[in-house]
Amino acid sequence: MSDRIVRVKSLTLNNFRGFIGEETVNTDADIVFLNGPNGVGKTSFIDALCLALTGHYYKEREPLISYDDKFGRIAAIVSLGSKQEKIEAILKRSRAGCSVEWDDSSWFKGNDSLGPLHARASFYYQDILKYLFEEEDAQVHLEEFLLASEIPLGEVREACKHGLSLIDKFEESFVTRSGFKSKDQIESERHQHAKEFESALDEASEEISKVLADYGFQGPVPKQPLTTQASGMRKQWKENLLKLVRDYSKCPNIAFSHELTSDLPTVLLLEDLYEVFQKLVNHQRDMRLKKSSLQQQISAFFAARNKNEDPVTEIAVTTEKIHEMQLEHQQIKVTIEGLIKQRHRAESSLRHYESAVQDGLSLAHVLKEIRRSGNDWLSEERGGHDPSERAPEEVLSWLQSAVKALDETDPPVDEQMTSWLQKQIDQRTALSEEISKLEASLRFLSQTIQRSKEFFRILDAFPQLNQAISQQRYDMVSIEALAEKLEVHTKVPTTKESVNAFDRLVLCTKAWIDFEKQANEDDRARRSDVEYKAIKGQLEHLKDALIFESGDQKSVTGAVQLIAPQKRKGFAKSIDRILERLHVDSGFIPTKLETRKIRKQATWRYFTGDDRTLSCLSSGQRSLVGIASLISLNAALQSTLWADVLAFDDFTSSLDLNQIPRLASLLRQIAYGSGISEETGPYYRRQVFLVSHHEDLTNKLLDVLIPPPGRTMRVINFTGWSSSGPTFEELDIIGSSASAEDVRDSLPRLLADELRRFFGRPG
Repeated sequence: MSDRIVRVKSLTLNNFRGFIGEETVNTDADIVFLNGPNGVGKTSFIDALCLALTGHYYKEREPLISYDDKFGRIAAIVSLGSKQEKIEAILKRSRAGCSVEWDDSSWFKGNDSLGPLHARASFYYQDILKYLFEEEDAQVHLEEFLLASEIPLGEVREACKHGLSLIDKFEESFVTRSGFKSKDQIESERHQHAKEFESALDEASEEISKVLADYGFQGPVPKQPLTTQASGMRKQWKENLLKLVRDYSKCPNIAFSHELTSDLPTVLLLEDLYEVFQKLVNHQRDMRLKKSSLQQQISAFFAARNKNEDPVTEIAVTTEKIHEMQLEHQQIKVTIEGLIKQRHRAESSLRHYESAVQDGLSLAHVLKEIRRSGNDWLSEERGGHDPSERAPEEVLSWLQSAVKALDETDPPVDEQMTSWLQKQIDQRTALSEEISKLEASLRFLSQTIQRSKEFFRILDAFPQLNQAISQQRYDMVSIEALAEKLEVHTKVPTTKESVNAFDRLVLCTKAWIDFEKQANEDDRARRSDVEYKAIKGQLEHLKDALIFESGDQKSVTGAVQLIAPQKRKGFAKSIDRILERLHVDSGFIPTKLETRKIRKQATWRYFTGDDRTLSCLSSGQRSLVGIASLISLNAALQSTLWADVLAFDDFTSSLDLNQIPRLASLLRQIAYGSGISEETGPYYRRQVFLVSHHEDLTNKLLDVLIPPPGRTMRVINFTGWSSSGPTFEELDIIGSSASAEDVRDSLPRLLADELRRFFGRPG
């Protein structure tokens, strides 16, 4: 879409907010005036227009889709000067909210980041006036656009990248001075351990293949690349390590106590591999024991203990004790299963009171928010004196009951919920720790049983040893003492067994595990360092900003380049010119806009000529500032915005009676054409949409807005609303042949009529 949108000729709404079913409204006029009582769909119409033209909507308008329908649709026929085009959006309801999908011809591609700015500069809402002011809740800050320099964008991005490298070097030097290993050192050592692991796995492949064959595994030995040729770890090295664990866990059919997922820490993955390799080594040892001589078997049995690789220090030398340990093993397994079920129940209880949608509020957060903000929400001052400005009485009554009910119990409801949550979390933590301890005991008991059975197999094969150990017939015997006894009778060789390829693989895996544990300890120590913690958050925010700005897509500096410098000058003066036409009280002018840091964001803060801030102004004065700011911003950003449309929802409710005709006269000029300031050019025109919720002012506004010859105006008169949607009638307003002077002469009569109506005829 290369041309500007100069007019919205029609708007179709289907299942959008208050519009049920499909309705098409003819909007082909210079001014479109929407009139009718509250709650009949006028604001919904303006919301659909905003979404169609800017791609943006405000969160207060959710849900966008009517009732429980799953789909909605808006479509606008727009005039681009030389042609017409259709803009269509499909709305889809999901658990996460509402998604909007545009047709292929949408021009939002590349401009979606400017949508909130376009909405702020073109659509005025009295009920959410806060989005026009940066010191309140404006979603776009002008400082991002108005402080653009003439430096080329490429140079800005290169400077950001250089800044990132400087921050990285500073971080590294800081960590080194604190006595911890730098990230480069950790990565280098990790690469060395991974390289040795890959080499050991290659060397042990033949032995591994033989052992796996005993388990019925056919095919090549599982391997995954972890390092690169350029002395570094592969980008996907951890994913490959997870695949390796999964491949090997299938061979001996090992069932881990945890699920093999991508979020597991490296240490746990390596410990899983170590457990698998240990099982394969033990199986290999068992197979060799069956084929070796007595001395070789005894030497092999005690070899692991001599090299301090075997954690088992005692073995059972009676079948009764082995049976007793097997029963204990089974009981521990049952206990672990029961604890895991308890932990699952605790986790389910915690999840039950979480939000059903991502990033939603939990029940505890809802109670805290009612405690923190409930009284403010019930405040008369913030809610306004006009009943239409306050939430429904049923809602406020419920809220009042909820706030009161918090303290009707001892302790209060929210404190009970917080205490209960902490108990559940403590229970889950305690159960996890107990499970971890029992799993360690289970592994040690399993190894003791295995070693005991291994020794019994030697005794079965060589009965002559029974006499040699007859004096050692206790339930449990120290392996060290047993080794000394057998050495005397059988002269078991004391020379150390050479380390084979399989043993080397186990040792390399254990060394890598020890390294990762130490790296984790260093990382925890680094994070706990007070000085590092104080600076880390600031550095991360700075790095995030530099990364964002150094990218090719959607950076603030990229958006800045869209704004022509000459359009950014005289913004405050433009606001003053409009305020002067609306006859504001003394002290308002000249407008001052000062830059302040609010929530770490450079923000334009408004001051009147006598230094009043927005919070000091009445609702009517705030409305005047909002309207003047919106029109001025729309004019200043004319070359950036793509739609020549202005919309005002319910400005009449907060203005004084004498200000409404003046504002209507200004909007008449904008819609029918005659410049509003020197900066906007001699022919600044916009299609204007106006919403009036006050029936007594509608006719007076229409008198001022009646079009001159050659211009057009349409009135959309909403008459009611039912479960089928709004009902309305469309009227064309035809201007008389009266001159502009006649229209201006009618304004004093309008004011006089209103004064008589409110104050009676003068005596």
